[in-house]
Amino acid sequence: MTLSNPQLAPGVHFFERNESQIQIGINPTSAIILDTGIGKQILQLLSGNNSVAQICHQLNQKGFTESSGKSFLFQLANLGLVTSGPTTQTYDDKNPVSGIQRLNLNRETAGRHQVMRQRIACEIAIHGAGRLGTTLGLLLVSSGYPNITVHDSQLVREDDLTPWGASRVDIGNRRDHTARNLMERMIRGASAHKNSLRFQAQRRIEILLPDQRANFPWIEATSADSLAARDITYLFAATSSDTSVVSSVITPGKAPCLRCLHLHRCDQDPAWPRIELQVAAHNAVDTAPIGLIIRTALLIQAAINGWVDQDLTVTEQDPVSNLMQLGLLPSQDETYPTYFHPTCGCRLDLST
Repeated sequence: MTLSNPQLAPGVHFFERNESQIQIGINPTSAIILDTGIGKQILQLLSGNNSVAQICHQLNQKGFTESSGKSFLFQLANLGLVTSGPTTQTYDDKNPVSGIQRLNLNRETAGRHQVMRQRIACEIAIHGAGRLGTTLGLLLVSSGYPNITVHDSQLVREDDLTPWGASRVDIGNRRDHTARNLMERMIRGASAHKNSLRFQAQRRIEILLPDQRANFPWIEATSADSLAARDITYLFAATSSDTSVVSSVITPGKAPCLRCLHLHRCDQDPAWPRIELQVAAHNAVDTAPIGLIIRTALLIQAAINGWVDQDLTVTEQDPVSNLMQLGLLPSQDETYPTYFHPTCGCRLDLST
């Protein structure tokens, strides 16, 4: 764990228990009790202006060994009582972020510097800015991702309106422009940050969120072909009136692709290709309850966080791939494993 310029974590304070003891924090499982004398000295040192070495040196002059002082500081950090101060390891000259974004990063990642840097260097593209896409975009911006683009040339309709998304005055405007404006209202520069010539993405993921066109979640089988051809990681989700479907993060060549799912369904129902063509011809509707939209967006956010936050120095093995189906109630949720289809070329390794 990296700790630099320790300071008290947000909401953590020193409290006087009696004349001889003070307490750090009020959480019964993590609060630490100290003698008043040493406690007040530690409080002065935990200002965010002193390095770990400087604090340990000061404690050494009070009779503590440097190793015990360092162990104590890291114990405070593990308990969530202190965090790194203003001088952090998250600044990147090529990927600068605003103060609000840094605040979001700090509270969403619990101050983990490596995770902060990985979120800053990740590029996310959302295809589809209906209620689900707009909700997801705002969640991701609030989670500290500064590099988000939205793609949807359709116009805002009445069924796109949501309390935290498009409003009546947005009807008739482009969906993607509306979503970007909403993100811009939350964090200044959110929609323009990716356009910086200094930006260099270390990871990239695209999220496919098609409009509902039937009474069950559906996505066109060829939607991710161009992403697979360019070796771009992606995730897809779709909704209906009582069900939503969310894929795990799909890395081309390592996880079954969208076309694999289509081919498996064709094996089960030979008439499916003909039916799918008819589904694509129907007009878009949006009948998903708002609770299902929120749960789906939160699940996608969690999947992206899990993918972005993982340690890049660890050799990545073939991920576990599945399809998560959400119902109106958590008790109705189900998870299905997905498998490569033998006739799909997504796992073809040209290097062998």
